[in-house]
Amino acid sequence: MNSSPWSRFDVVLWQRKEIFMNRALAFALLTVPTIALAQGPQIKSGATVYIKPMGGYEAYLAAAFIKKHVPLVIVTDKTKADYVVESTVIHDSPSTQP
Repeated sequence: MNSSPWSRFDVVLWQRKEIFMNRALAFALLTVPTIALAQGPQIKSGATVYIKPMGGYEAYLAAAFIKKHVPLVIVTDKTKADYVVESTVIHDSPSTQP
């Protein structure tokens, strides 16, 4: 069999290209669904939100929603709300130990 070194080089180059393309395809197939699933459900503009009392923090949160023009309607009646925001506020007092 009489083959030139260039044909062997071309075969090796083709094999490397094929390996690269297979890896790129595998990466894309694994990455795209992960990114798509990582996005949580989005709240629609104009949805109603009730902010549960949190030791006065709810007033600051409601003011921040208004200041930042968040497209949600804050309601004071929990039964009229599409969503409820609740949190735990923990107040730490400084230690008096010597």
